[in-house]
Amino acid sequence: MEQSPKFNFRPAGAHDEDILLKWRNDADTRAMSFSTEIVTPEQHHTWFSRSLRSPNRKLLIGLLENALVGTVRFDMFPDGSSAEISVTLAPDMRGRHLSGLLIKFSCDYYFESLGRRIPIKAEIKPGNTKSIRAFEYAGFKFVNRVEGHLEYLLQASVG
Repeated sequence: MEQSPKFNFRPAGAHDEDILLKWRNDADTRAMSFSTEIVTPEQHHTWFSRSLRSPNRKLLIGLLENALVGTVRFDMFPDGSSAEISVTLAPDMRGRHLSGLLIKFSCDYYFESLGRRIPIKAEIKPGNTKSIRAFEYAGFKFVNRVEGHLEYLLQASVG
C-alpha cells in the first residue's frame, strides 16, 4: 500500500508575499479563479497585509519535504460556526495529484488549531473539474449550485 506524502503547514509570513503573488497571477490559476484579472503588486500587498492581520483568517503555506506546495486560506465566518476555504497550488506542483491531499491535511491542521471541527465550505467554478475532484477526495460533498459556482461542504462530524 502506497503511503500518503506528509504535509506540513506554517502560517504565511511577510517573506511569502512575492511567491503568493506569482502563484495568484499564474495563467492557469487565474483561469480557475472567480477573479481572472492580473493582480498588481500594490493590490496584492494591501490584500496580503490585511490577511496577515485578520483574526478570522488563517493563511497557510503547505510544504512537502520543505518544498512549497501551495497556499490554503481559511476564513472563519463572524459567528465562528463555520469557515470557507480557498486553495492555490504552486504551478510547479501541478500534475502530481497533491491537491486533494493538500486540502485534506490542511483541514486537519485547521481543525487542530481551532481545537474543534466546524463545517468548511468551498466555492468552485463549475468547469474546474480538477478542483472538484480534489475537494471530493478530501471529503467535501456537493451541496448546491448558486450564482455561477458550485458549493461543496466538509461537514463537522467525522465519518
